[in-house]
Amino acid sequence: MDLGILKWTNFASDPEIFAEMPSPREYSAIVYDQRDRRLIIHGGWNNGWFDDIRTLGVSKIVGPSYAVTHADPALG
Repeated sequence: MDLGILKWTNFASDPEIFAEMPSPREYSAIVYDQRDRRLIIHGGWNNGWFDDIRTLGVSKIVGPSYAVTHADPALG
């Protein structure tokens, strides 16, 4: 039985390969674009406020449906 050629893969967290990868951040505004099946992320904080917009196509992600049904604390 031939299993093919095994090889290492690169992950998107490798900045030498993915030079235009967005910086890590928190406090971003995120919305889901149902028509194009993508997340749209605006701004955020990481030792300074970002004022950028990034998109992430999620149409090829396979798994159960996800939904946020509760946030704790409700404010903040």
